[in-house]
Amino acid sequence: MKFWFDTLRSRLLLTLVTYALYLLLYIATDSVARDYYLGGGYPAWGYVIDIVTTLVMIFLFVQLSIFYSRAVHQRLVSTAHPYGGLMAYSVTLLLLNNLVAYVLARLTGYLFFIDGLPFLQVQHIYVYATMAAFISGTYTSAYYLHQYMIDADEKKRLETVAMQEKMNALKQQIDPHFMFNNFSILSELIVEDGRLAVKFLDNLSKVYRYVIGNHDKDTVALSAELAFLDSYMYLMSMRYEDAVIVSVSGELRNSPGRIPPVSLQLLVENALKHNRFSATQPLLVRLSVDDGCVVVSNTMHPLASPPVSTGVGLSNITARYALLCNCKPRVSKADGVFTVYLPIITDAPHE
Repeated sequence: MKFWFDTLRSRLLLTLVTYALYLLLYIATDSVARDYYLGGGYPAWGYVIDIVTTLVMIFLFVQLSIFYSRAVHQRLVSTAHPYGGLMAYSVTLLLLNNLVAYVLARLTGYLFFIDGLPFLQVQHIYVYATMAAFISGTYTSAYYLHQYMIDADEKKRLETVAMQEKMNALKQQIDPHFMFNNFSILSELIVEDGRLAVKFLDNLSKVYRYVIGNHDKDTVALSAELAFLDSYMYLMSMRYEDAVIVSVSGELRNSPGRIPPVSLQLLVENALKHNRFSATQPLLVRLSVDDGCVVVSNTMHPLASPPVSTGVGLSNITARYALLCNCKPRVSKADGVFTVYLPIITDAPHE
């Protein structure tokens, strides 16, 4: 989205509006100007020259005001200290506007010194100060309106992406292949070990109840997510046996807070999908807590032919975090270990 002040058309329009303000203020505060503009009696070409000259000066004045308004805003206003930066920005603009008004008033008095008019008139300073405040104020208002529109569009886009990702995650969890694999294992267990089959079916039902019951929620309790992961990993352990080892630290299990639902399972599933593993070279997945984040790390043994990405996984989690808080998941790869840091959300409402 292009900023309104970046177009020549908008600056010309602002020049015309500022010129109208200039005339209004000069006529209201200067008797000589009032007589000149309203009294008549001057040649038409004089008015034309006056209008063109004044418009050119005001256009340059508009360019100058926008330049220093933007420069000051970029240097003083930051997301780290928005209120302090905005206060410093306002004070600096006040000083600059008055300085510019003073200089231009003296310049005007020097260039248009007629019939013994004072070298510097209070009206000149008032008019230029008002014009400077109007332009910088218009710029500031337009900037924040522009940012608001960008943020609103981005939020709408992220909401759409997040909703689609949630649906993708749900579809993946109830994918026919996933169902087929689990039912195939269940049928074998029914024949071989009825008690184990009951336990497997209980964990399978927990997985589906959790996914279906929480797919429309923004966050869930960390303890609930870990309980879901335990059920999911029980199903995976029946399929992969000793080829996958998942460990969860006691500190993490006792940690309060909330995270997006199914996020831990998606990370574990990605590790299973993108690495080769066996009983002799198992995939090690560790979950712990560090500096307010859930840390999910796994050993890296990339497949010779990486699978085609479905778009579900880190992109899903990142999109949901963007809607929930200012903290973003972090990823690192070092010493053959892939690690994801998921911020624990402490101020999200309970759903």
